[in-house]
Amino acid sequence: GVLGLLLSVIQSAIFAYIGEKITRKIRSETFYKLMKLPIYWYEKPKNSVGSLTARLAVDCKQVK
Repeated sequence: GVLGLLLSVIQSAIFAYIGEKITRKIRSETFYKLMKLPIYWYEKPKNSVGSLTARLAVDCKQVK
């Protein structure tokens, strides 16, 4: 029982660590892609700074 509990805690910690690394990578790649877009793309109302920031924060976290 104790070994099962210990392995379960280790497994949860590993999954949390890997999840954070994947989320960070997705955010970095998405941010890099956003910086490469032409200026006129940002002039559309649906591509405002607030909506892009919210999507970067929320969508990437949902993947985790």
